[in-house]
Amino acid sequence: MEEITGRGHREKIPSAKLKDQVVGKPERSGDEKRVILPTYIASNDPKFLLPQAEIKKDFHHSKIGRKHETTDFYTLGSQ
Repeated sequence: MEEITGRGHREKIPSAKLKDQVVGKPERSGDEKRVILPTYIASNDPKFLLPQAEIKKDFHHSKIGRKHETTDFYTLGSQ
């Protein structure tokens, strides 16, 4: 006995109209010129060489959960 599960699916066949709209790969022209992409170099500004500073955290409030665990909440930055 065959097991039937869910709704049957139809095979998706693209229509002629859809085939006309789809653009294939562009044909290669006879020119084989290569494009040179620019390289991005960081400026000599010393601020790029400094280590990252930690964000200031100020205690705001705390909450107690269902299992009596405490969660502290902080505000970030200079507000």
